[in-house]
Amino acid sequence: MDPVRIPTLAELREQYTDLAQLEEAASIAVDRHGAAIERLHIEAGTADLTASQQRAYDAHSRALVELREFVAEQRQARLEASRSQYGGQFAPGAPPAAGAGLSEVRQRALRLVDDEVRMRGLDSAAGDRMEALIRADSDDVDGELVAQRTLLTMNRHYRTAFRQLISERNPMLTDDEIRAVRAVRDFERRAMAIGTPSTGGFAVPVIIDPTMFLTAQGLGNPVYALARVEVITNDTWRGLTTAGVTWQWNAEAAATTDNAPSLAQPEIPTNRADGFIPFSIEAGSDIVDFEAQMMALLASGYTDLVGAALTTGLGASNQPTGIVTALDANTNAEMVVTTGGTIGGLADIARVWAALPARARNGDRVAWMSSVSVRNQIQALSADNGEGNPVYSLEGGMLYDRPYVTNEHMAAMPTGTAAANMLVVGDFSGYVVAQRAGMSIEPVSHLFDVTNNRPTGQRGLFAWARIGADSIDDTRFRLLQNKT
Repeated sequence: MDPVRIPTLAELREQYTDLAQLEEAASIAVDRHGAAIERLHIEAGTADLTASQQRAYDAHSRALVELREFVAEQRQARLEASRSQYGGQFAPGAPPAAGAGLSEVRQRALRLVDDEVRMRGLDSAAGDRMEALIRADSDDVDGELVAQRTLLTMNRHYRTAFRQLISERNPMLTDDEIRAVRAVRDFERRAMAIGTPSTGGFAVPVIIDPTMFLTAQGLGNPVYALARVEVITNDTWRGLTTAGVTWQWNAEAAATTDNAPSLAQPEIPTNRADGFIPFSIEAGSDIVDFEAQMMALLASGYTDLVGAALTTGLGASNQPTGIVTALDANTNAEMVVTTGGTIGGLADIARVWAALPARARNGDRVAWMSSVSVRNQIQALSADNGEGNPVYSLEGGMLYDRPYVTNEHMAAMPTGTAAANMLVVGDFSGYVVAQRAGMSIEPVSHLFDVTNNRPTGQRGLFAWARIGADSIDDTRFRLLQNKT
């Protein structure tokens, strides 16, 4: 193919002035140049490239390098803009420019994620999140480990082996697949083990791992969507909080006072969440795309479990601490409605909003949260037979210019003096979700009847992951409770 027919970056810059259109055209050109290079190799076969083929190869390669660097730079710019708007969730400071100071392992992982976005339909937000994880370098997040896990589990031989391992009793693996599985096992034991080494299970390929990619795309749960999510590679997230540094005005040459802030170092341990799917031997043989369907079921159960825990998790019994649970344990964050079984506008909603510290009211992740029935009760305040105040119409899903979201795991509108945690408002950057990177699955070869101990003709998949959560600054929230 004549390389002139596929535009270079310089030619695209002349054609497009809109940056978004330029990036889209550059991504298409990357695919076309890559396909052209592949065709050259196919045409040459085992022979050396001819002189004309070599010239074409060089031209396509130069264009491909420039275009890939441009696309990576644009993604990095979007990531930095997102960090600026929503706050960094990983290592302090801006991430390095594309490829700068990164190991070869990280660069290869970044290229793989980029290919998944461009060629296999991975959500671009998920790609941006994975890129941030790979670039991260802090006490809690080791991007080098994330990159290694990405490369090892996304290896095509490991992926084909994984499909067999979770669906077949005696999988017939090729030598390449066996080596790929061993490489992942060695990595899990050497790099990802906490306490005692790993004792079994197969690492879920990153592209379908709920702990990696659903963190980017959201769990369909408002707490998770609003919270500060930290994907970690150790067993405990360790942070640093303060009420802030006190400044003051002083005369020239006057001695300052000691304004040292009080620092707290919260820790959030991760808890094991596990799930089990039994299936018949026939189902394992007959279901088309068995791997994808089983992973979808496991991911759905995982997200449902986590969604409930982030709201009302006990913080004991091996559960994360839900936001409602955390605030319910702090009397300074609790407020009570004026009249049991009802919510008043000025009497309750305005009072709760006013009680929230100014720094919490003005945060980037401030939101109101309640069940649908409590939301409906507030919305009724705008009607003529209510208080007739349009502030409470929740038009556009907003209250006092802040998002109002519903959460199915919060208490319904109570009647009378029944106890209920009715509503939460605050800056959810004060609530941290610590998700340990990586889910593992172990196949169970045979299930046995509990009465006669005979095989039932069923197998199973046992999956586990680790996650923790807690409020690290209750002062950023207020919890409105019913009057009992």
